[in-house]
Amino acid sequence: MRYIRFVGAFAAATVALTVAGCQDDSTAPERVQPAVTSAKTARYIVLMKETQAKTDLRTMGTDVTRLGGRVERLHQEAGLAQVLLTSSAAASLRRRPDVEAVVPDRTVQFIPPRELRMAAPQKVKAESNQRGAEFFDQFQWNLKKIQAPKAWGVSRQGAGVTVCVLDSGIDPRQIDLVGKLDLDRSASFVGNERADRDFATHGTYMASIITSNGIGIASVAPDARVCSVKVLARNGSGSFGDLIAALMYVGSVGGVDVANMSLGALVPANDPDIQDLARAVQRAVNFAYNHGVLLVASAGNDAANLNNPDLINLPSSLDNVISVGATGPIHQERFERVASYSNFGRHGVDVLAPGGEFGFARSVEEDLIIGACSPSFPDPSFACGDRISYVLGDGTSQAAAHVSGEAAVIESELAGDQTPARLTDCIFKSAELFVQPSLVAQGRINVFLGQDCEPAS
Repeated sequence: MRYIRFVGAFAAATVALTVAGCQDDSTAPERVQPAVTSAKTARYIVLMKETQAKTDLRTMGTDVTRLGGRVERLHQEAGLAQVLLTSSAAASLRRRPDVEAVVPDRTVQFIPPRELRMAAPQKVKAESNQRGAEFFDQFQWNLKKIQAPKAWGVSRQGAGVTVCVLDSGIDPRQIDLVGKLDLDRSASFVGNERADRDFATHGTYMASIITSNGIGIASVAPDARVCSVKVLARNGSGSFGDLIAALMYVGSVGGVDVANMSLGALVPANDPDIQDLARAVQRAVNFAYNHGVLLVASAGNDAANLNNPDLINLPSSLDNVISVGATGPIHQERFERVASYSNFGRHGVDVLAPGGEFGFARSVEEDLIIGACSPSFPDPSFACGDRISYVLGDGTSQAAAHVSGEAAVIESELAGDQTPARLTDCIFKSAELFVQPSLVAQGRINVFLGQDCEPAS
């Protein structure tokens, strides 16, 4: 990511730029051993056989205790559990006839580390209208290309819709997010960290693309609200167990319409542990989806062809998840091209949305995507604690946030609560195919066309 820091009460701004903060140059995420909680125990995910999941999950918990372990989380509705066990106890638990799998939990680098550099200062002043947002004309080509401003004038702009952001947290003290965070529906699954503090600034950045107050930046769904579901640590890492718990949470808390997952891990499809973990996450996805939550995820920043059956990107490759690739211009030209870092392939990418680009000699900072910088972000070089700071970056993370914003606009425009299937249909049917069909299943999103979706008969 690249950073823009305001100094003073909108009197002047110092620009600090971070290149490729949401762009991963590796071909696979960091692979870490299961989280060790003592010298002998580690965290495992237990999948009960689906035909017996609800009836036998609690007796399985009794077995865990008998084996000297501890149950951390029980997800009764999905037949899943997170437990602490020794490896020998895990082997014993696998022998239960009602257990499908006992797989070590895995921590991966869902968001790559950032690189930093500095640039020149510029002048700013405050505005409150979305079209009059300070950086709308200079940086926000992304909104114009998906016709979000055109949709503002004819839609309810996401009013009454809540989008939960599964990420590193959301700091509502940033000036464009004041009043936007639903604290009652927010939760943290990362240690003792609060959901309304974001030490990585990634979640705050994504939230401001979805909705904002229109002071520094405009947004896709200006009148929507967000909730923070923290699943990522300050270094961008997270476990599959925490992601599962978060998905179960958004499906059960009520009042959540969309869940944005600007995170992902490209993994080998033939890894037996990954196969088990993918099945576990799929169950949690299905639970949230069946409880009315549309799920949107970034397709990944590995420039990988997801038509390749040997690769999967989690969670975007799962059923009932909209997988989003990125577009990005070069020197403010060729806005329809697939970004150089974006994963692609019609069997792994459903739609495209603006993600920005900075991978070429002719790339300029205006090719990137701007968003809010978290006041919790601890790096003193950027002083985001002033609460009026913004970031520039590129990645499929940003692209996914645009789609979640569009889903909020569509949901608010149609009467009654829409099913995830209905929202998906509207997003897909209104997408415009500018690239080869082999690269993406549907095309690039168009918010104006999407909000005009016909109600289901």
